Amino acid sequence: MLDHATSSLPPALMLAGELHVHLSRQGAEVATVWDAVGGALLENSAPVKGDEETRRGRARKTPYLPVADILARDFDQLRWRRGLSGVRHARAGVRGGAFMRLEPGQFVPAHGHSVTEATVVLRGELQVAEGNFTVGDLVIGVPGQSHRPGAGGPTACICFVARAPKRFWRLS
Repeated sequence: MLDHATSSLPPALMLAGELHVHLSRQGAEVATVWDAVGGALLENSAPVKGDEETRRGRARKTPYLPVADILARDFDQLRWRRGLSGVRHARAGVRGGAFMRLEPGQFVPAHGHSVTEATVVLRGELQVAEGNFTVGDLVIGVPGQSHRPGAGGPTACICFVARAPKRFWRLS
């Protein structure tokens, strides 16, 4: 959430953070703390040429889609496509982000990722090894971590899933 407060995340991850802040009391509280820390750091830092607007009142970068647009969607009317794993996905309109739909009792096959993944529960309940997560909860997956998420309740689980961009070229 510190990276979210500094607006240093790619658009899909920023949107995941915004959804978490908007839908979760805990997310809102954490964002308030990090915003205060960031404001204090800015106030106590040495001025940088061209940084006057930032120091006067820093505004969070707006993701490609406002949170209201995401939440106003009728998730049942999205164009869901079944992937090879059997999990349904739909476009979210932001690069690196998609909606995921798991039917009651459905689990994704165990897998891992090569980049950071942020999942925000929008409807239902998401079950992972760490526990059950409900609307507004944010689940972070790190590279190399294996997981097997599933729908943990009697209704379909719909999540917004954001992935960090994968570097095409890397020297190290």
